[in-house]
Amino acid sequence: MERILRQPVFLFGNSLGGYLSVALAFRRSEIAAISVVSCGRPEGHLTDRPRKLRVLISEGADDTIVPPSEAEALAQYCRTYGLAIEIDMYAGENHYLSQGMKAEVLNKTVRLFKTVSLPRN
Repeated sequence: MERILRQPVFLFGNSLGGYLSVALAFRRSEIAAISVVSCGRPEGHLTDRPRKLRVLISEGADDTIVPPSEAEALAQYCRTYGLAIEIDMYAGENHYLSQGMKAEVLNKTVRLFKTVSLPRN
């Protein structure tokens, strides 16, 4: 028997952890929001009927490990299904964001997670 959570669940992932967060978030109903950095859309792990989910995508515009086109593909997937999404492409940043950008992403992540309320049943 699946346990019903009373609190929303949030995921934060970077690079491969971001891909894993996306794959899990699109399959598990208890996840309310995700913030991912330097990642994209994991092929074969997404559903064709995602439910409500808030998504923050952060990507270095000069990332040569995970090209920005991967983040754009994830953003387009989210838009197709009407998900609440924000995508930030950071000019001059690569796969490993600078300390200042990391701080900005973490601040945005905390603000996002604080805005998510528990759905009413």
